[in-house]
Order: sequence, then structure tokens, then C-alpha cells
Amino acid sequence: MTRLHRARLAGLTAPAGKALELLHGALGGQAPVSVRESTALRAQDGTPERSRRAVLVDFDDGAFTGSGTELTFRSDRTSGMPGETAAQAIAASWVLGEHDLRPLGGTQHAPADQLALAGPVWRELTALPRIQQLGRIRAMRAAALSCASDPLFELAGGDSRRDG
Repeated sequence: MTRLHRARLAGLTAPAGKALELLHGALGGQAPVSVRESTALRAQDGTPERSRRAVLVDFDDGAFTGSGTELTFRSDRTSGMPGETAAQAIAASWVLGEHDLRPLGGTQHAPADQLALAGPVWRELTALPRIQQLGRIRAMRAAALSCASDPLFELAGGDSRRDG
């Protein structure tokens, strides 16, 4: 953690622990095991730093909040493309065990736009058996970490949709 943000550490400890617990419950052994500040410099439209083993926090990201018992983590400070933001909203709602999809605040994408894009995928995902939901969440996470495919496409069933 940078010296500039060290004072925020005390307020982050409990919510970060809760977030890691929720992620472990959702992802098991594939879940991140730590939380750390992202300090990598990049261009405004550059690829964000990514980590399989740590949740990266950017204190300057408008979509990151670390107050109370709730944390919302995003993967980049520019709030991504609409599909990325929709996928992140789905993943966050799923990990938090929400009954209804909740859009991410602090992004450049309006909540109504996020819900319009993510809603159909959310309804399809949550109608599946839990093991299939988990498979799609893991595929979405792998896509987001590798930048090899579209996370929202993976949540919608990815290549399995072509089989039917």
C-alpha cells in the first residue's frame, strides 16, 4: 500500500476480509487470497493490472467503495466497456448472493444501461442450477483475467450456446 493511502488501511481491513470470504465461498480454491493496492501506471485507455491471487484496489476508481461492510471491486479505473461493466455487476451481485441484479455505481455507464444489458444474462444465469452458475462465473473470471474473450459472453453461456 502506498504511503498516500496508508491511512485508509484501517477502514479497508474488515470489508476486505469479508470480500475475500465471499469470493472464497463463490470460487473456492480459485478465489483471490489477498487484497492489495494497484499502483501500476498505465494510460487512461490502457489495459489494467490484473491478478489471479489478489483483489486489486484502486482508491481513485469511482466504482470502488470501501465503507461499512460492503465492498465493490472493479478491475479497472476507467469503468470499462459497457459489456465489461455489465459482467462485473452480474459477478458482484452473484458473489454477494443478491436476489436482484444491482448495477455498479461510480462508472461511466448509467445504472439503467447496465441493467438493460446485464438483466437478460442475469435472469438466465440465476435460473440455472448452482453448479452451472459457478461454471459461468469461473469462465467469466478467466476471460476477464486473460483478456482472451468477452466476460459477458461467457456469463451468457459462451461457446456452449453454439452446441444447442
